[in-house]
Amino acid sequence: MVLMNNFLFYDILFLVFFTIWVIWFIYTRKHNLKREGIIYLYRTQLGIKFIDYIGKKYRKTIGIAQYFAITIGFILMGAMLYLLSFTIYTYIKFPQITQTIKAPPILPLIPYFPTLFGLESFFPPLYFTYWIIAILIVAVVHEFSHGIFAKFHGLKIKSTGFAFLGPILGAFVEPDEKEMQNKGNFAQMSILSAGVFANILTAIIFFAIMWITFSFAFSPAGVVIHSYPSGYIEISNIETINNIPFDGDFNNFLDKNITNIKTDSGKYLIPTEILKNQLEVIGESNNNSGRLNVYLDAPAIRNNLLGAISNIDGEEIKTVEDLSRVLDKKSPGQIVEIEIINSDGKTKRIITLDTHPLTPEKAFLGINLNTNEAKGIRKFISNALFFKNPGIYYEEKTAFPVFIYYLVWWIVLINFFVALFNMLPVGILDGGRFFYLTILSVTGSEKATKIIYKVMSYFILLIFIGLIFSWFIAL
Repeated sequence: MVLMNNFLFYDILFLVFFTIWVIWFIYTRKHNLKREGIIYLYRTQLGIKFIDYIGKKYRKTIGIAQYFAITIGFILMGAMLYLLSFTIYTYIKFPQITQTIKAPPILPLIPYFPTLFGLESFFPPLYFTYWIIAILIVAVVHEFSHGIFAKFHGLKIKSTGFAFLGPILGAFVEPDEKEMQNKGNFAQMSILSAGVFANILTAIIFFAIMWITFSFAFSPAGVVIHSYPSGYIEISNIETINNIPFDGDFNNFLDKNITNIKTDSGKYLIPTEILKNQLEVIGESNNNSGRLNVYLDAPAIRNNLLGAISNIDGEEIKTVEDLSRVLDKKSPGQIVEIEIINSDGKTKRIITLDTHPLTPEKAFLGINLNTNEAKGIRKFISNALFFKNPGIYYEEKTAFPVFIYYLVWWIVLINFFVALFNMLPVGILDGGRFFYLTILSVTGSEKATKIIYKVMSYFILLIFIGLIFSWFIAL
């Protein structure tokens, strides 16, 4: 991440100069700008010939594509409603999530938001350079697709242009709204869904590019220690703590960083701070009858192994198979040199292996690996957004491929989420009118459609209010 840290200075400088340029552009062309609320629109004829050409040249392809566009529109709308409902359900049922993710559930897509909201462990850096390129691609393909589908259905394109909200840059294509209203429901729905259809196609194309750049940017360099073997013991079964007979009073044994516990079933370890927290939950009155979650006494936790194992006795460890192969050659009691990669860099540790508790002839290090794959929708999202195996530590090869990889990563993500959000059935988004036309096509009644549309709008509003309120009270 050295490149990323060095690049930050130039990125902020770029943001400053870009903001100055936007102010200069708006000031010098104010006679061509139209203000709508807090947004300035700069209308041009740029790209209209291209829209006309594509709309006429590829009529057969667009005619087929519009069915896919409408289908994707319905899928995205349903997915967005599901995600909103699932999110508020999660915040209500598991309020402790705010202790792990302190950011609000609704985040603005602004440069540097992972850093601003403490989400660096969830997202790569979002530099202004990444952001402006991704937004420009998203806006252009989205709006030009609206224009191409509009031209296919015989609408006149009045203008194209750029929208400015401070340094935030957008694009727009302006078809004749009166002609749009006179078109049938299907035609209007195909035009409305064209933008998100293009964003999804763009995300797929850049996803393929991201897949190619990943192998140039990263290489596996170690196996991550996910945790240590653990389990529950009954306090009543404790025989000794720190080799001293246990008399039922834990206060006599809380003066060390790690606590050694022996029961009739074996030896265990637990960091003293974790022990204190568990005792607070159990309560003093139940200290002798509760249960403790402890770690199995093993070389890894005894030697505080944290990070990723990259080498054992000179043999490189890049995969779980490498680790298993090397450890299988070791014997109980054998002394090994293990190289660990963590936030402190690479360090070497000399460790004596134990006897495996279940297979006495095997050596035992005492680590758990992240080998549990996600399932269902979580697996799909994980595979779609991250090529990195969570159980493997990756090293960056060279700076430029890493830079390109994260740029493409954000282009994919922003295209997908803009498409998803844009199909939310509220008035200011494409999904609002799309939903209205859908209900109108089903009911055939303007009055019934307006009632259903209003109910849906209030439902969405309540979900957003509920999300913010659930997050706020759970803090």
